[in-house]
Amino acid sequence: MPPALRALEIPPEKLLLIEEAFVADTNFDESVLLRRMETVIDTDPYCVIHTSGSTGIPKGVALNHRNTIDFVDWAFERLNLDGTEIMGSLAPIYFDAYTLEFCLMLAKGAAWVVVPEQLAMFPPKLVEFVASQPINFIFWVPTIMVNIANLDLLSKIKLEKLTKVFFIGEVFPTRHLIIGGVICRRRCS
Repeated sequence: MPPALRALEIPPEKLLLIEEAFVADTNFDESVLLRRMETVIDTDPYCVIHTSGSTGIPKGVALNHRNTIDFVDWAFERLNLDGTEIMGSLAPIYFDAYTLEFCLMLAKGAAWVVVPEQLAMFPPKLVEFVASQPINFIFWVPTIMVNIANLDLLSKIKLEKLTKVFFIGEVFPTRHLIIGGVICRRRCS
């Protein structure tokens, strides 16, 4: 067990180290896992995400099962998700949006298209990529759309398949939201 975990005095039987789980000669006592599963409750943490939040200072935040289930249920109802979505995933694996994308898609068995992360720096290439894929749902930070709006890309490249857009993590400037909405209603479909 790593010294940092040992210092926290967490009983070893309450930890499953992923690094050890993939070692071929590792033997697990399934009865220990089953006993642990009997004690799991919905407020137990299931992962740690990394976010800078409103402070700009990176930090780890534990998500628990209940708040993730509540978010997923809310998103299904509010966004009318039914599992036919094909999400254009742009968030890096260590970012909080990725975790939420993953849970949203996994819960309904929807599809995922991983957008190459370098495309975020080149809005025309990003929009071209989305237009060339069967992506019908994006779940991005507003900065991406602001860059797309500033270059008036939606008037040049049609996103005919895109039907659902969800933004998180930061304030969406009203001017760009209005412009993007008007252009998209006129030219995206």
